[in-house]
Amino acid sequence: MERKARNLRKKQEALQRKVTESVREHREADKRGGDLDGERREKRIKRLRQKAERIGKFLAENEPKQGKRGKEIQSNVTDTDSAQMTSSHGVMQGYNANAVVDEENQVVVNAEAFGDASDSTAMESLLEGTKDNLEAIGIKEPLKGKTVSADTGYFSTTNLQACRDAQVDAYVPDPKFRERDVRFAEAKRHRRPTEKHKQQYKKKPSKWFTNEQSHYDNRIGKLICPAGKELYIKNRKFFTPDGFIGVAYQAPARACRDCKLRAKCLRNPDSKRGRQVHYLHGRRPGALTDEMREKIDTPEGRKIYGKRLAIVEPVFGNIRACKGMDRFTLRGRPKVNIQWVLYCLVHNIGKIANFGPTYVMAP
Repeated sequence: MERKARNLRKKQEALQRKVTESVREHREADKRGGDLDGERREKRIKRLRQKAERIGKFLAENEPKQGKRGKEIQSNVTDTDSAQMTSSHGVMQGYNANAVVDEENQVVVNAEAFGDASDSTAMESLLEGTKDNLEAIGIKEPLKGKTVSADTGYFSTTNLQACRDAQVDAYVPDPKFRERDVRFAEAKRHRRPTEKHKQQYKKKPSKWFTNEQSHYDNRIGKLICPAGKELYIKNRKFFTPDGFIGVAYQAPARACRDCKLRAKCLRNPDSKRGRQVHYLHGRRPGALTDEMREKIDTPEGRKIYGKRLAIVEPVFGNIRACKGMDRFTLRGRPKVNIQWVLYCLVHNIGKIANFGPTYVMAP
């Protein structure tokens, strides 16, 4: 059984142990001449048994839930389509609501709810749904050449490729784009007092050796570790998922076997492999992520992306705060998706009522 399924099995076993313990306490109370809390205890035993049986039934009837990379992810007995979301209120089980909004009128042109906390693969479905909706009202080639912006959660090769395939002019920044923006150089002084402590945090020194503590000996053409051992090149050119090019060095296993600095050099001292050091020195030509970083860092790119905050965020604020539709009340992605579309429809009706054309009857 896979790891996540084992977690549910352990929870089921824990509930069964609680049932056994409660039954034992109930019997001991009867032997002492009665149990004033007997009725409440019986209800608790029944409730625990129902929970254990529910988990057992779920494991018997459902296959392990697979993630994007083919690995099993956490399942939820109540709603297997949902996912764990991190919010300002902590981690909760729910759905990720997405919307595509037009710049001029803030009308939602497409809405979709996903049972996935990440937006890294949502772009293709959102763009296809937007295209279908706009074509349905008679607009030909509605996406070609249009400008599309999305927040950093959408920054992934999958999403950027979907934008290229849809022939849209996309502006999707990477999570560190503000660190490169000179306009945010003094952002720290504008923070609220409750947030300033986050910027004053200093990273603790690593208890392991860093790459910088190794040095390259040009005379012999080898990388030398802190213990003075020579590392050989394991891979002259490897690529990271973010598009970096790197060189991988590794020490012979025998060089690290009896090294006195082993505990500070290897994160896993029991490893039979030698020390590995990776140096990133460039970008992969043609990488979509690299092109987007360069595009966002231009004055035009920053200006266009800066509009996103005033286009889409007020829509979510109106739906949640003004309309009070701030949670889903159904289970299962099909039902939740319909509910989210209805929420966006309410927003659109409000737009039409307030700013739509006024027709005057001729006298």
